[in-house]
Amino acid sequence: EERDAAEAERDDAADAASRAAAERDIAVSERYAAAAERDAAIADRERTATDRDAAVEGLYAAAAERYAVATALNERTEALAAERAARTAADADSARLRAAAE
Repeated sequence: EERDAAEAERDDAADAASRAAAERDIAVSERYAAAAERDAAIADRERTATDRDAAVEGLYAAAAERYAVATALNERTEALAAERAARTAADADSARLRAAAE
């Protein structure tokens, strides 16, 4: 009877140890799952940051294109103004020559 009682105690202790090991395994698995979730959240934030960076680069490129167009238009406006001034000066010279010829 004592042997049976001792064996039952050993079985109970083994069961308790098995339960404790299973609980530790579950806790470790939960920690790994939480770490995986954190890693996924970090990866999402990094993708979002990369997308934002790409969008900002696109905005800078569009601004550079607009600046180039504005610069070209400004140069063309200045060239037209110079042509107009030259025509005005030529017209004035022609008028002076006509007046002198009369």
